[in-house]
This record gives sequence, C-alpha cells and structure tokens, in this order.
Amino acid sequence: MLRDGSWVKARSGAYVSRMDLDDAAQRLAAERYARPTTFDHERARALAGISAVVARAQVRGVPETLVHQSAALVHGLDVWYIPAKTHVGRRGFPGRGTAPDLAVHTAAVHEDEIVTVNGARVTGVVRTALDIARFNPVRDGVVVLDRALRAGIPRAALDAAVRGLGSVPGSRRARVALEHADDGAESPWESWTRVRALAFGLPRPTTQLEIVTDIGVFYVDMAWPELRLVVEYDGQVKYDDLAGGDPARVVAAEKDREDAIRAQGWTFVRMTARQLSTPDLFEGRLRRAIAGHRPVPLAPRPELFLRR
Repeated sequence: MLRDGSWVKARSGAYVSRMDLDDAAQRLAAERYARPTTFDHERARALAGISAVVARAQVRGVPETLVHQSAALVHGLDVWYIPAKTHVGRRGFPGRGTAPDLAVHTAAVHEDEIVTVNGARVTGVVRTALDIARFNPVRDGVVVLDRALRAGIPRAALDAAVRGLGSVPGSRRARVALEHADDGAESPWESWTRVRALAFGLPRPTTQLEIVTDIGVFYVDMAWPELRLVVEYDGQVKYDDLAGGDPARVVAAEKDREDAIRAQGWTFVRMTARQLSTPDLFEGRLRRAIAGHRPVPLAPRPELFLRR
C-alpha cells in the first residue's frame, strides 16, 4: 500500500490512508472557504505525524505536551512553514534517545498554560503564539500573532503575556512581532508582505480596506489612503488550486477588479514570492509606486528582520 501510494507513512510504525489525508486537507481548506492547496496537504500530513506521536505517548502512559509550531497546527493557527518534526515540551529531558522526528523543548510549561484539543495536550493559543514569536524570526511571529488576533484572541491578553516575559531570551522579538501584528491578514504571505512594507519604511497600512468602484465593492489586502496606494500579495495558488480548472477566468476577474480600483485614483502594486524574497525588487516597486506623490517620510524598521 505504501508502494502504490494508497497509504502514507506518518512516522515510524504509524501510517495513514491517502484518502484520509485528502479528506483532512479538504476540511482544512474549507475553513477558508477555498479548495485545498499544496499547503493544506502538507498541514494534513504534519497533523497525521502529530496524531501518531500523541497516540504512542498515550499508549505508554506518559502523554506528550505539544508546543511551538505543532501546537499552532493543532489550534488551526497559521504558521510560516510546516515543521518537519513534531515539537514537544518535556521536563527533565535526559538529552538522548529521542526519536528523529521529534524536536524536544525543555522550557517549563505550567499546567495552567496547557489545554486539551481533540485529546491532545497542547500549550494554549497565547503561550503557543509567544513561543513562536520568541524563538523564530519576527516574520514567523507576526504570521502566528496575526492569525491569533483574527481568531479572536484579545490584543490585551497578548500584551499582558508579552509584558510578563520580562527580559527572557526572545522577549524583544516577541514585543516587535506583537507591535506590528494585525488581524486583517488573511494568509501568511499577506502578513509577510506587510512586514516587508513596514521594514521598507512605509507607515502602518489599513488592512482589508473597502474600496467602492463602478463595478462593485472590493476589499484589498493593505492600503495607504494618504498615498492612494494598494499593495496585494499575488500567489500562484490563486491561478492554480483555487481556479477550479479555469485560471483564465480568475485572471480576467482580477484584471477587471484591479482596473476598477485604479480608476478610483489608486496605485495598485502586486507582489509575488520572488519579489518578497528579493529586497531590491520589492523596494524598487514600492519606490516607483510612491514616486508620484508628495515626499513620503520613510522610517525603515530594521528590527523587523531580527533573528536573535
């Protein structure tokens, strides 16, 4: 069954049917009212591995506590990347004998920071988001904090948790990530686009701004009304996975939408993964977009590229 692809190895000694994985990816995509993407299939496979870890621990009578990106996946939070290993927290970890698909964290996790989701012990959303924000690049923290805010976690609760960190390692990164988090981001790539624009020096944008046009009302990823500037992330998935077999229809609809927004006096900039990954390309497009406006006082934010 592994050879013919009808089953997939979740981890050593644990397997899942391809059909169940496809069903899981469908459910994950349905949360966004979309068709499943490659990322949804990767999430489904990671969750299968997590389930296998949880089941093995329960059989042994020593339940694992899921932390970091693995806890985020169980909570349904966005993460910048799908972890290759399952992240668990253990006290008094001996430092040897760990399965190769486990990443063990020894930072103390108190019982009041743990919740149960579908039978698994996981750190709560606030603790999970702050762990990712502390120990990963600021971009990763903004992605998960954006999603936590969008899921309804009060900013005040996150603020209080960040203040409670004091000066522990990673606390500065967590503060920077929360300062720039925004509940208007609808995908990790939108979060990253906004972080890059802020790092470039633009002021904080308005997310999901409503723009009324001659052909209807549209919401844009992010906008700077004072500059009449709209910036959106343009992902290939829009034209592949979400097009329903008709990418030309999606291209035509996007062009009509963009033309209608431009007709209202807005400058419209689309950013791709390549441009986001190439600072000169990204900054060049933004500079050209704002060149026709009154001088824009840019305030670069190098702290958004913090890795330590």
